[in-house]
Amino acid sequence: RHLTGRSEAHDRNLLAHLAGLDADRFWEESKRERDQYNVCGFSALACLMEVLPSCKGQMLDYQIWHEEATRSAVSFAAMVFTPSHRSL
Repeated sequence: RHLTGRSEAHDRNLLAHLAGLDADRFWEESKRERDQYNVCGFSALACLMEVLPSCKGQMLDYQIWHEEATRSAVSFAAMVFTPSHRSL
């Protein structure tokens, strides 16, 4: 569980950049951490940011599941995107 704090901070940074549709900072965050946390769906999320219309994301939930038997963990989140006022 010693990596939980660092990996959660990384996750939350990625999610903040995703919510703001800031693809450059999303990629920079991954590069900064050298992709050491193996974010599943990273490429799909990066692509999503390129095709979504002007909108804002809001995180609905974020959790980490610890698997003691394998001494591993997985994080997961839910986010909703709503049109920004500029796109209306």
